[in-house]
Amino acid sequence: MKITLNCIDGITLVNQGTWVVFELPGFANAASGKEQASLDALRSANETSRFQSSDALWVKLVVADPPVMPIRPLGIQASVTVSREELGG
Repeated sequence: MKITLNCIDGITLVNQGTWVVFELPGFANAASGKEQASLDALRSANETSRFQSSDALWVKLVVADPPVMPIRPLGIQASVTVSREELGG
């Protein structure tokens, strides 16, 4: 059974280049983001990326574009969809 989580519905109303890292225990896949070889590489990445450890998916969301004026709360600037598929979840 595939369970998909749309990670926090995205990031809005933040400056270009802003980022946040999530540790998602039990998750196995991300539909987008550049795959990184290590957690250090993920931390250093300048674009939305992912790293799969033995027990968790790590995702770094990076805001690539500045907010569009006028600012709209529903204008998502960065997002990723993740799933538990392939980890038995």
